[in-house]
Order: sequence, then structure tokens, then C-alpha cells
Amino acid sequence: MQMLHIKHGIHVAALTAAALALCYREERGRLLPAVLLPMALFQIGFCGLLLPALKISPGSDREWMGFFYQQTARYVRDYPDEVTTEEREAIDGVLEYDRLAQMYNPITSDPVKFETYRSGQTWKERRAYFKTWFCQFLKHPGVYAEASINGCYGFFYPGAKEWYDYLDFSSVIHERGNGFFHIYHPQALKPFRELLTQGEAMAKELPVIGLFFRHGVYVFVTLWCAMILLAAGKYRYAAALTPFLCNILVCIVSPYNANTRYLLPVIYGAGLSVMAVYSAFAQSEGKCFTYKGDMNGDK
Repeated sequence: MQMLHIKHGIHVAALTAAALALCYREERGRLLPAVLLPMALFQIGFCGLLLPALKISPGSDREWMGFFYQQTARYVRDYPDEVTTEEREAIDGVLEYDRLAQMYNPITSDPVKFETYRSGQTWKERRAYFKTWFCQFLKHPGVYAEASINGCYGFFYPGAKEWYDYLDFSSVIHERGNGFFHIYHPQALKPFRELLTQGEAMAKELPVIGLFFRHGVYVFVTLWCAMILLAAGKYRYAAALTPFLCNILVCIVSPYNANTRYLLPVIYGAGLSVMAVYSAFAQSEGKCFTYKGDMNGDK
């Protein structure tokens, strides 16, 4: 399902297939088709056939390049006097240089990649940009680290709450095509919706319960489970956590710090991570659940 909602999903699935092939060598003949076949159907059927048939255009390259653009924007903001004429021209071929410092927002790359992006850029201009990006990295690597950390620390810091909620119950969605359409919720249910919203806001501040609204809790539970399994040599169980670990990497390069939707697979999978640890050690101690029926069919 992640492949349908986030473009990085295909990479998560590919890395998961590689981990399964490495750790489940005897069963790879059964496991790999279960992972690779949906990937092929998604890429060919959904992306290759269905979307073009519905005249849905593919996403722009700016979506995956926002991580690099954010670093460049912070560099331009912090060290404008050190940008050479050649570097300025290379950056301006891809992004509107004069607006970078103004549009830079530490927690999201959306303003930079949407407001300053030059859609008519060529591959030659893009290569020149990345050459400049690398040269500036060598001069001030700390700026790049700062830009990256500011864009993702909310996923790891247990004290941070999510910063991007989808709580606007009376929303208006504007199409980029001809016209617009409205989505409204029944006015009669407004008191009930407000009650739910207030209940959520209160729950976030409660001891213990409030921890379940913190992204960092789910991330560190997943990381701890993976480290425990790896340290104990339970590689087959650790491989089962590959999708969640890969999704944490996705959050590092996500365009919006602490945006819940990028972490949903980790949130939903935290319980599975804990159960993987329990199952691994329960099996070692002979306490795992087994089928007790005999060969005669007793149950």
C-alpha cells in the first residue's frame, strides 16, 4: 500500500526483497515472487498503464530533489558572500537564486522546491548544479548536516509532537485544472467533530498515553527491536523489520519534518517489531506456540 501513496514505497519493497533473499535463502523461491510480483504489477499496471490512461501526469523530479535543494538554500542563506559567480549561475539554472534565502523554511522543503524550481531546466544545467552542490558541501559540510537534521529531527525526538495534522474538517480542495470543487462535512455533526478534536488534543498531554502521539517513540522502539535481534544473531527475524527500517530512512529525506503520513508504516508496524523480538526469544527457549495435533487429525 505504501507504493500507492509515497513514491519511495517501491524502493522500500525492493530493499525488503533483497533482505528476504539474503536471510531466507531456502525459502526465497516462495518469498521473492510474493514481493516482486506486486512490484511488477504496480509499476507496469498502475504506473505504466492505468495512470496514463486516466491522463494523470507523473510527478516532477523536484519531489525527490527537494532534499538537495534544501541544503543549497540554507547554504545560500548562511554563506551568500562565499557563493562564486560560477556557482550562482549553476544554481540559478535550476532554482531561482534570488528567492532561495527568502523561501527557505527549516522544517519543510516545499517552499523551495515549488516556488523557486525552474521547470525548463536541462540535464546540462542539472549536472552543473550537482557539481556546485558537491563543491559547496566540501566547503561547508556542516550546513548540509544542519539542513538535513532540521528537516527530520521531529521523527526522532520523543519530546516532539507531530507538527502537521489533517484536522481541517471544512476543507476546500482546488484543482490545478479548470475550476474547483468543494468538500464539506455535515454541519449537524460539527459538535461531534469538535468533541473528537478536543479529545485528541487532551490525550496528547496525558502521561503515558501522550507518548503514543510522539513520533520518536515509534522510531526508537523499532530501532531498539532491530538492534536487539541483530545483536542476538536473529537475522531472519531482523529481516522482517526491513520495511520499517527503510521507512525511517525515507523520513530522513521527507519534504516535511514530523509529518505523520510519512511515518505511518512504522507506527502501524511498531507492535509487529515488538512481537518479532518476543517470538525470536520465545522460540529459543522453546516457548513459542506450536500445533499440538497428531497425525490422526486430532485438534
